[in-house]
Amino acid sequence: MSNRRIAEAAGQGSNSAVGYHIGTKADLVAEIIRAHAVPMDRMRERMLVRAERSPDPRARIACLVVPVTRHLAELGVPSWYARFAAQISVDPGLRTVAVNEATSTPAMRRTMDAVLACVPGEAASLRAGMVRHLIIHTCADREQELADGNAPATGTWPRTGALLIDAIAALLAAREDPA
Repeated sequence: MSNRRIAEAAGQGSNSAVGYHIGTKADLVAEIIRAHAVPMDRMRERMLVRAERSPDPRARIACLVVPVTRHLAELGVPSWYARFAAQISVDPGLRTVAVNEATSTPAMRRTMDAVLACVPGEAASLRAGMVRHLIIHTCADREQELADGNAPATGTWPRTGALLIDAIAALLAAREDPA
């Protein structure tokens, strides 16, 4: 999105207002991610206390997924954050900013460490990327379906979260083939 469009959406007449108040596009992306991370991390912290004592890896996976799906549910319809995250995740110039911001909080680092401790073999970083894409793009698809009025009656955010937890658990538990 151009600074002109950002200024228009913010009700500003001057494109330079974006740079003056926000800084660079990367600064804007980082600030949006931080703003959404705060409520998700509060929930993630509470969940981690129980999950770290649980032998079930799904409890740790839920710490990744449930704060996201619950936050998106709380945003209402239409919301834009999941689609924003999906768009940023494939932007070569902003992807690193987005990943760094989203994974920089202590709660998220603890969660990722706990989840990846369950991964067999040397594929942890590759599978971490797969998990990130699965969560981001599944949520973006659900958000779009809700905005379009095309979400199935059973397609609630809690149901989406439960399906994501199942899929991620299977992905992380898959045997690594040495091929």
